[in-house]
Amino acid sequence: MKSRLIPISGDAESLNENSSSKMFAPDYNRWNGFYVFDLNSSDGFNLKGIITHSADDSRYYGMGNARTFYIDDVLYTVSERYLKMNSFNDLEEINLIKLENTGKFIEYLEEEILR
Repeated sequence: MKSRLIPISGDAESLNENSSSKMFAPDYNRWNGFYVFDLNSSDGFNLKGIITHSADDSRYYGMGNARTFYIDDVLYTVSERYLKMNSFNDLEEINLIKLENTGKFIEYLEEEILR
């Protein structure tokens, strides 16, 4: 079984309800994070869980530069705000590093990966 992650950014309320209205911060609270799915050929996609990078936040961070990777049994998720480490098996949080207002960390990661 393989896992796939999808970065999600949206209005916190509309993610819990079906809503056709457009909502933008700072008028509404934003939710940013990753939906984690298990994937296999017989069952297709099944939601395994979510990893939250911000919840009910009035500021918009977005997930445009979001990245994910894993090393051994640790799943790493990176956004403009956090680097989070979660157990690959049950998604329990192991550790996090706050990146907000720390410069261009994600651009640094991209440069290191390309080397």
